[in-house]
Amino acid sequence: MASRAERLLASLSAAELRQLDDAIAQAKRPATKTLHALLRQHQQQPTEEPANKEWLFHQLFHRDWSRKEDYLLRNELRLLSEKIQGMMVQWEQEREARQSPSLRDQFLLRALLHRRLLTEFEEELPGAYADAIERLDYTNARAINNLRYEYLMLYCEITPERMEQAHHTMEENLSNLKHTYRSEVAINQHNRVVCEQTLGAMGKHLPPTTVGADADIAGISTPFIAFYEHASHAHQASGEARVDFARQAANQIATVAQQFPDHTVWGFTILASSLLAERRYSEAKEAFESALEFIQTHRRPIPPDMLFNYASTLMKLREFAAVLGLIEKYQAIIRERPKVHFRFESLRCFCHIFLRQPDEALQAIPPAITQRPESEYQYFRFLYLIIPYLRDDLESAIREARNFNDYFTRHKDALLHPKEKEVVALFRAFFVALADSTDRQSLKIELDAVTQQLRLFTERSPEYRDYLYLLWLQEEIAGKLSASMR
Repeated sequence: MASRAERLLASLSAAELRQLDDAIAQAKRPATKTLHALLRQHQQQPTEEPANKEWLFHQLFHRDWSRKEDYLLRNELRLLSEKIQGMMVQWEQEREARQSPSLRDQFLLRALLHRRLLTEFEEELPGAYADAIERLDYTNARAINNLRYEYLMLYCEITPERMEQAHHTMEENLSNLKHTYRSEVAINQHNRVVCEQTLGAMGKHLPPTTVGADADIAGISTPFIAFYEHASHAHQASGEARVDFARQAANQIATVAQQFPDHTVWGFTILASSLLAERRYSEAKEAFESALEFIQTHRRPIPPDMLFNYASTLMKLREFAAVLGLIEKYQAIIRERPKVHFRFESLRCFCHIFLRQPDEALQAIPPAITQRPESEYQYFRFLYLIIPYLRDDLESAIREARNFNDYFTRHKDALLHPKEKEVVALFRAFFVALADSTDRQSLKIELDAVTQQLRLFTERSPEYRDYLYLLWLQEEIAGKLSASMR
């Protein structure tokens, strides 16, 4: 019997054989090239007999075949078969893309997004989605919208408008999913009816399919489905309930970790992030480290967002040197995601701030911050208030606060994040209190007032509660108050 490699070769067209010849010519393994040439040579012979394995072995290894060493030939045939099968998969994908314009659009959008050609992605996306809907190709419309969601969540600045767009995208996809499901059910019912009709003609009768019926699928469950349901509940809940749902999600997906390793990483991440949100930092650290251990063991890619949440946990535990080491170790992964890269840039700067290293913090500020999106620019701009303070230059710190306040005044009609102006005022009040107070009692009164204003701000705007510049200000004021009471 001919080997699989020979049968695969015999199935290829002349054009496919030419492409395969070119691909094999680029192979690194000399034995693969030689074996391919030998089988192609045999293929051109006027015989239907398979290639003689003794001849193949001798040509490949320059010695006589033996049963003991037959595994060497089998291995080379296997490697060549895998190469041919890889090409066959590629040809099938190309054929399918030619037959389905929306699938081709989906592949193009995926390529643009993952190469971070975001302008090109934005240009192609609306037309591709509209065309898929016009073609009633709900499967590819849903896939294209999933790419839109990935783009909004991973590559764009997070704003309320972006989140509304992402939510609307998923609402559209629910409709696309229903259309796809109903279409597939209709096809499935038709196929069953055809089988029933044919069996009836053969004298074997089955209960007829009820055309148009849609059986209830609510009772169907798997660990994968349970994982997503518990994860969704975790996002909706708070407090201990959030952690409990997250733990159940992680436990469910762990039972099928072999089949879904990347989702298992996500399960670890959801649990760790829930613990982080509930301020259970030591437990969160352990969960993140379990995730990294799983990733290393199973050789999975490290999600940059998970790394950021792990680093944020270490920041809460004041393990600033560990955060700097983490950034250094994974900088290649971090740079792959622009939004996450900015967050790590800010973490690096504030690690040096909390370590009271103003020179290193200044060096860590990325260039051209004025070209960054507003939220990023403002985050880095706070560093220019803190750095002179750490250098014991209150006059410059006050001047920087005044300049930053002027920036908000000049751009007040165009700002997306005007609340930061209130934070700048708190910084300036802190610096002025230190500069103007003549004794401990007056300093305490001024700092108590700033503390009260800061508390009111975070109550009105809880989304700022964990911003690093606010955490630093709270900590610095507390330190000065403690010193004034000694």
